[in-house]
Amino acid sequence: MATFRIYDYCNQVLAFDLRHLVDLLAPRSLKATWVVSPVKMHDSRNGTSFDEFMVTGPGEAGQLEQFAASGSSVSGDVLSKAAHEAHQVIWGEFTAILPKQTVAWVVIRAIDSTFYEVTSFDEAVLSAIRVAFKDVRVAPGPATSIPIEPVPKSFQLRLHEEALRLLQDKNVATESRSLPIPDPEGGPDDIKVTFGSYELCIYEDGANVKGGSIDQRFEIYDFDDLDHLRRSVLTFIDSLKVS
Repeated sequence: MATFRIYDYCNQVLAFDLRHLVDLLAPRSLKATWVVSPVKMHDSRNGTSFDEFMVTGPGEAGQLEQFAASGSSVSGDVLSKAAHEAHQVIWGEFTAILPKQTVAWVVIRAIDSTFYEVTSFDEAVLSAIRVAFKDVRVAPGPATSIPIEPVPKSFQLRLHEEALRLLQDKNVATESRSLPIPDPEGGPDDIKVTFGSYELCIYEDGANVKGGSIDQRFEIYDFDDLDHLRRSVLTFIDSLKVS
């Protein structure tokens, strides 16, 4: 079972909604039975818990709220129609069970219009999410409490893992830690790797290697894409003489 968080934004708002996920997972999403419910969260700051379900939109948008209030199951076709008539799902949990199955096939959760979570054991679902969206992050599990712990972007995780592997192959000792940064939108922490007299800081969309007289910055606008940037960072680290 894996949980992905999707953060694709356009003009500072999510660039997709529930309807896009239901469409992406069709035709199985239309054949599934769905249960609509509020998101249950615990506030670790004051010890309280709350249930939250919120949808905006004209006309039949309230149908999703009715489903959540009743707790009854609905067909995939009915859910799809209600999702398409809603403008935006701000909070909500949507659990799908396929015919002749007893366990959840997929759970979709809208979290405060900040990101969507998709949890599934089905590799076809996970692969479809990876292909369809740009900013997909692997979470340790569904968010259950606030403040919500941020998770690194896949770029950060991959560069971190490959830098550690490169340095370990060179028998260089390393130390890694996260660097929390203030971010009202819940952005990921920076990742810092110390090796020899150098430090590698990995950001959402860039990196910096510094130590001694070196302060080499890798900014996204200097490269074709993040993959190009990642390879350049690794090549630079490999060229360093580290004792």
